[in-house]
Amino acid sequence: MGKVKNQMESKLLVAIPSPRDIKEVTDNWTTYDHDCIVVKYALQHEAYKHLREYFLEHEEYTHFCIMPDDLVVTSEQLNDLWECATIEDNYPVLSGICPVDEDETRPKGIPLAIQRVIPKQTRDSDETRSPRDWVYQKDLYPCDSIIKVEHAGFPCMIIRRDIMEIVSWRGSTKIGLNLEGNYDWQFSQDCKRNGIPIHVMPYVYLKHLRNTQSKEAKENPKNKSAFFYFINNDSQTTSIP
Repeated sequence: MGKVKNQMESKLLVAIPSPRDIKEVTDNWTTYDHDCIVVKYALQHEAYKHLREYFLEHEEYTHFCIMPDDLVVTSEQLNDLWECATIEDNYPVLSGICPVDEDETRPKGIPLAIQRVIPKQTRDSDETRSPRDWVYQKDLYPCDSIIKVEHAGFPCMIIRRDIMEIVSWRGSTKIGLNLEGNYDWQFSQDCKRNGIPIHVMPYVYLKHLRNTQSKEAKENPKNKSAFFYFINNDSQTTSIP
């Protein structure tokens, strides 16, 4: 697989599928040092397909960052991930972390949207399932070191171009109740099958507003047509598509 030597040779595209309009989230998008492409109000499989195709067609970008629109990601947090992803050769897939839900009150503690190991599949149909073997915040040690996991739920994940060319990016093979999409889960399984390591930076801890506008996230909003737009944040980008 190819390696990226340093930031001078690298260029990031931030890709945001966005059925919601959460101001605390969207206010950050224009503060990044990187170009963003945002797909608004599309069904999940349409949005993800468009974002991947746009990235693959624009070869000036060496890395793809998938950023859900219910995560508050500051420019400082994105830069922390970007610096590590480009300076080091060992992180073809690098992500921050976030809690599973917006308001965690479970007695056991706060589960994070990462799993150290993907549970062994026992039936063919299990390919579409997402076992909830989350890592809990209290058990995440050391919290100041980058750790390797087998699954992360796309909490602002930077993916190298050669990886995006390998993975299927097809989401669930069974579109149905509670299974539409599952792109993060399928991506992790593709990485495991191809021997691609996934790492997370625990100190890039992102606020997750999963419960905010949750209805909008589950259905194509009525009276809203799907569209995409480009945010030209990178000073090296001379034209806007």
